[in-house]
Amino acid sequence: MEVRYTHQAITTEEQIDTLKQRGLLIDDVSHAQKTLDTISYFRLAGYWKHFEIDHFTHQFRAGSCFSNIVKLYSFDKELRALLFTAIQTIEVSVRTKIIKHFALEFGAF
Repeated sequence: MEVRYTHQAITTEEQIDTLKQRGLLIDDVSHAQKTLDTISYFRLAGYWKHFEIDHFTHQFRAGSCFSNIVKLYSFDKELRALLFTAIQTIEVSVRTKIIKHFALEFGAF
């Protein structure tokens, strides 16, 4: 099945204008531009869905702020880093136990 994309690419400034037209409050346009250029519009879109009052027209709830969306993204990023650190520790521990069991039971090779 072929997927057709109907939307054309738009500039960061146009993305900001679109967000403002949908009711998102953007206090620092320069910071928003840098953020969108770093993180990307579509990556942040997953975080601002919770701030939308209508998912079809993508209108934002009254009082929704770009800065709150970035804070939510940053929290998620930090939480993910903490979880991956914990998972890595668990993974190494489990692998060590498996290696130790098999090496003692069947030899090093």
